[in-house]
Amino acid sequence: IENKDNGIYITWGQVSTATSYDVYRKTGDGAFAPIGTSNTASYTDTTAVSGTAYTYTVVAKNTTGCSAYDTAGKTIKRLNTPVNIVSRTNASGIYVTWNAVSGTDSYTIFRNGTEIGTSNTTRFEDKSAAQNTEFKYTIRANSGSYYSAINPTGAQGMNFGTVSLLKYTA
Repeated sequence: IENKDNGIYITWGQVSTATSYDVYRKTGDGAFAPIGTSNTASYTDTTAVSGTAYTYTVVAKNTTGCSAYDTAGKTIKRLNTPVNIVSRTNASGIYVTWNAVSGTDSYTIFRNGTEIGTSNTTRFEDKSAAQNTEFKYTIRANSGSYYSAINPTGAQGMNFGTVSLLKYTA
């Protein structure tokens, strides 16, 4: 079970005699309610709201009946993927910003796929970016042990360093 760009992606072990699977979810201590059916051993919940924790369980079905379901289920908090990532060069490095994600307590910043820091706000200054090198910045939203998908588009950035002005005399 994991957060993807388009929702919460749920997978389970395939049952050889099943012809379909019913997917159920609940919030908090509520009752499980059906949210969809799948003919494969996976399902994406595209209706999950960012910042909300959901518990999922699955029932295998065929023409003779259905299986029992796991009453504990699996829980995950929906976190949308950070979007509108922008990078700008400033005097001390590259300044990266993005839109806030509901239910998030921090963000992890990646440069060219490598984690370089965290932020509790929607901005980060990369002071260690080498000059005259192009980078791709991507962001992941975090909430405790739950993580969003990483925005694959990200933002390109380049640290041009400080430009020195030359005195010109005619």
